[in-house]
Amino acid sequence: MQTDIIGVTIGIIGIVIGIFGSYYFYRKSLREKAPCWVIRSNNLVNGFSSKVQNLQVLFKGNQVENLTISKVVFWNNGKETIKKR
Repeated sequence: MQTDIIGVTIGIIGIVIGIFGSYYFYRKSLREKAPCWVIRSNNLVNGFSSKVQNLQVLFKGNQVENLTISKVVFWNNGKETIKKR
């Protein structure tokens, strides 16, 4: 009687592991493209010309009031290579 309960329990656990295990390995085997990016910006000049005397920031002869540097990082977070068409 006790061995029947142990056998049924082991069988149910085996079925559950089989179902979830196959789902896990299916998801791991998917090859998808997942482009990701991050943009980080640093503001270098923000209205300093009105706060600091004798400061001029010029670009092609025109005064610049705000100056920001932005870096864009782009990568593929997926397993499939991203190719142009």
